[in-house]
Amino acid sequence: MKKNFEFYRGLPYTRRCQLIVEAERTYWHAWIEELSGCEVDGASKAEAYASLQELFEDYIHAKLEWRSDIPEPSRWPDYGTTASNFQEAMTVVPFQVPTGLVETVQESQEDVQMTAVAA
Repeated sequence: MKKNFEFYRGLPYTRRCQLIVEAERTYWHAWIEELSGCEVDGASKAEAYASLQELFEDYIHAKLEWRSDIPEPSRWPDYGTTASNFQEAMTVVPFQVPTGLVETVQESQEDVQMTAVAA
């Protein structure tokens, strides 16, 4: 089987997205676990996912052009093998988050889970 762009695009790479809350800014960080350097930030989860998909495509095209090794997922999940399988990481906030900020984020992002820990 020829390993071209379509081959790699169809593999079940593990995509993760995490809400990062820092003292000076809040953003979404998305990455592909198996591909070193495939990491992006976005103002929203949708923006981070879109940027990650664009980076993934550029990464695969560049690796193919330069005939470089492209890591493949080491395991095939039971839930499918499409590139749209995203998994979200639970967010750990490394400082005291103001209560108002947590309530605002929870209201605007129903599926966000936040855990505050003392620094």
